Formats: sequence, structure tokens, C-alpha cells
Amino acid sequence: MKRYIIYIIILLGWGTPHVLAQSATDSMAPPSQSEAIAQSVSDSVASSSQSEAMAQSEADSVAPPHKSAIRRYIDNLIHGNVDKTRSQRFDLSFAVVPTYTREGGVGLGGAVTALYRLDRQDTVMQPSDFQLSGSAAVKGLYAVGLQGHNYFRGDRSSLTYVLKASRKTLDFWGINFQDCSQNEVSQYVRDQVKFDGIYKIKLVNDIELGVGALVNYTNASKMLNPSYLIDERKSYFLSGISASLQYDTRDFVLNPRRGIYAMLKGTLLPRFMGTYDKTLMLTTAQFDYYHNLWPNAIMAYDIYAVMAGSNLPWTIRQELGEGACRMRGYYSGRYIDNNLITTQVEIRQHLGKRLGCAAWVGTGTVFPSWGQFRVKDLLPNYGLGLRVEVKHNVNLRIDYGFGRRTGGIVIEFAEAF
Repeated sequence: MKRYIIYIIILLGWGTPHVLAQSATDSMAPPSQSEAIAQSVSDSVASSSQSEAMAQSEADSVAPPHKSAIRRYIDNLIHGNVDKTRSQRFDLSFAVVPTYTREGGVGLGGAVTALYRLDRQDTVMQPSDFQLSGSAAVKGLYAVGLQGHNYFRGDRSSLTYVLKASRKTLDFWGINFQDCSQNEVSQYVRDQVKFDGIYKIKLVNDIELGVGALVNYTNASKMLNPSYLIDERKSYFLSGISASLQYDTRDFVLNPRRGIYAMLKGTLLPRFMGTYDKTLMLTTAQFDYYHNLWPNAIMAYDIYAVMAGSNLPWTIRQELGEGACRMRGYYSGRYIDNNLITTQVEIRQHLGKRLGCAAWVGTGTVFPSWGQFRVKDLLPNYGLGLRVEVKHNVNLRIDYGFGRRTGGIVIEFAEAF
């Protein structure tokens, strides 16, 4: 408004000399009066400009300074556990940190994690999540992965998916439990792409029916002892379909505090959908139970089994310690065979604010067939862990697990089960 008034004054000032000149002719008024008015207008404009400059200076001093990328990153870490899924589309967090794994050694890893809601007005349904990660290590490990759970509007259906691609230089002992127990360590390079996805719909209450797809491509190279493969090929491509039935009352998949999860899944790998010369069938069973022991303490129990007969190609045989969820601390691939069974119980204690700890004990083994399962082959597993809440109800898990003449550290997002 000030500017408009000034413009009007200026325009009036430009017209004033003509009016004053006419007035001087009629009344003999001195011409200095025009100059005085023009000077007054000029002073008014200058004063107004000066006021605007002062106002702008004050506004600049009040405006918050622009935050650097480092500062925004630190703020994200400090306030990352605040639930933002109802106020923004994606609640994102990211981290780039040094890493260490038994398979890869020292390296550098990065991850982007996010929680989100397709219906932000729904106060009951748990949030969806995804995690995009990548890592590289000195022992020749390169890996990228995408995984998550997507809960659709109305909480009547969901999608769970895992996609991983990696190149790893791995230690190798054989492709069955007996050879892995006796052979000297060897080495090879493994290139692998894996996808496992399942779409689930609710039948009644907490019972869900799922259908899914599985793809696995594995290629071995630079194998120091090819005889360990026992005449199997170095490379296989396998794909198939799955169906599952599950009962799930967990409050939050990534960090359950109560509820039961029971799942039975069958996977069919037809001969015509891969490069193996037989049609394969795998059955997976899982049961988890969560119970409050005392204030801020949870007991979590897990039993998991994969039943696949005795004729699987070595690239999809079960590896003890694979996935950093069961038999933590064992080198993934130290023991390999067709079938697997593991069980564990874990105590999770919240210490205060964003910190917690955990301790677990368990056992498990791999074996050629159920007819050849031996109790004496069960291997011990136990360990301790630290928990840091990096997202709302989502922990960074730092575990150190022990086994038979072995031990190792595991760093992952979300609880093991």
C-alpha cells in the first residue's frame, strides 16, 4: 500500500509544476514554491525506501538460517523416532556407516528406511514400511536390496517383498552337513539375484491366505575346490509360485510386543520354469509367540523349519545363519543341506528413551532328509544385543552371537523375528 501511495505522490509531483506555472502567471507566485514541493516529495520517497530497507533487515534477522545437509542429517537422527506418518507422506531416515560382516569384512554401507500409511486417517492399522540398502566391503562383497511390507487401505490385504542382488567372495566347505563338518575351508565367488514376494488377503479376523512368486539365480565362479559340489552345476536359475496360510495377531511386524504368528507355506518350482531337471517342492513352517514378562520386558519365542526332501540343487539349500535372523553368529554357508530346523527364545528389555538390550539362546541344524535328522547334530546358539530406536518403534539391531567354535556380529534394522 505504501508503494502505491508513493507512486501517486510522485505522479502528482510530476504534474505540479504545470499547475504552479499556470498559477504563477495568474497570481505572480514565485517559482521556488514548485521546487520546495518537489523536494518534499523526494524526501518522502527516500524516507519510505529507508523504512522498507530497515523492515527487510529485521525480517532477515528473524528468518531461520538455512540448515546444512550435515545439520539436517543430525536432526534426522536425533528426532527420527517421532511418528510422522500421519503428517507427511513418507517418514524417511537415511544412514551411511562403516560396516562389518563375517562374509565381507570391513566395508561401507548405506540404507534408506521409511514408514508410511496409505490411509493416514486409519488409527488402527500399522504403518507400511520399506528399506533400500547397499554395501561394499574389502573382501569383494557388493550388495543391494529392497524389502518391505505394504498394507493396503482397509487393512484387508498386504504385500510383502524381498529383492536382493549381490556379489560375494565366500568361504566354502561343501553342500551337505557331513561334508561341511569334515572338509577344509575353500573359497568361491557367488553372483546371486533373489526375489520373494507374497500378496495376502484376510479371510476372517486374523487369518490370511497368500499367493506369491519366487526367483533365484545363482552363479559360482573362481571355485578353488569344484569337487565340493559333488557333480552339481555351478549355476542354476529357478523360479516358482507359492501359497500360504497364516494366523497373525502381532501388533507391529518390525517390533512385535504381543501376539502370535503362525505360518505354513508351500513353494512349487516346476521343471519348465528353471534349469534344474526336476520339479521341486518346499514346505516352510514358522511359529512365533510374544509375551510381556515385566514392565518394558518382552519374551519372544520362534521355531522355524524348511522341509524339502533330499534332492534340492545346492544353490537353494538351507544355510545355517543366513538372513541374520536365526543362528546369529554362524557364518552363512558354514553348514548347508536340504532341510533346516531352528528354535530360539529372546528377552528384549527397554532401558530408557531410545535404548534397549536383548539376550537370546537357541539351537538348530541342517540335514539331508527328515529320516536322517539326528538330535546330536543340533548346534548351540546364544548372544547379546543392543537396540537403538531409529524410527518410531523400529530399532537398529546390533547383535553378537556365539556358536560352536564361532562367533560374529550382526547389524540390521528391525527385530530378528
